[in-house]
Amino acid sequence: MSSYIQMHKTASKGTGVFTVRDTPAGTTLLRKKPIITGTAGPSPDTTVYSAKILRQAEVMQLHEYRRTDCETTFKAIAYQYVAKNPAVKFSSGHYLSVPYKYATNGWGSMLCLTISRFNHSCANNADMVSSSDPKHPARVVAARDIRNGDEITVTYIEVCMADRAAKLAHVWGFACQCPVSRVQHR
Repeated sequence: MSSYIQMHKTASKGTGVFTVRDTPAGTTLLRKKPIITGTAGPSPDTTVYSAKILRQAEVMQLHEYRRTDCETTFKAIAYQYVAKNPAVKFSSGHYLSVPYKYATNGWGSMLCLTISRFNHSCANNADMVSSSDPKHPARVVAARDIRNGDEITVTYIEVCMADRAAKLAHVWGFACQCPVSRVQHR
């Protein structure tokens, strides 16, 4: 873990990531190697089943949002994959939960445990950045100065405000409560 951050529970958003010191804009807050990697497929479920999955017990502790419109597709792909690859054993029979965990917490074709703990804000104070470093291809950088003890947030999507609320509810299963969204919805 970085010397700039710590994770703990928030009042209303589950686990979050917070600064432990004043942090200037441009500071790399975290560099991480993903625990799930794969070639980006047409959907997160196919990416997961073609991926190398490490530290599965930790993945199973992540938040999971199940989109009802994907349930049938996820089940079909999971059952088909296990049928074609009988040597594949997902711990505790959670083979169906893995794509949901990935869809909720993944970033592109990878999932990084700590990065998945950064909560969303439309007025984010940090950005997720891809890196060419093969050992740490994902990093989070302070987008502006962040005070000691503040929650570090990123934006999950880069779309106009009119579309953002609907996409956050549909894909991640929550209504954004950040100040920018509250002003927009008045």
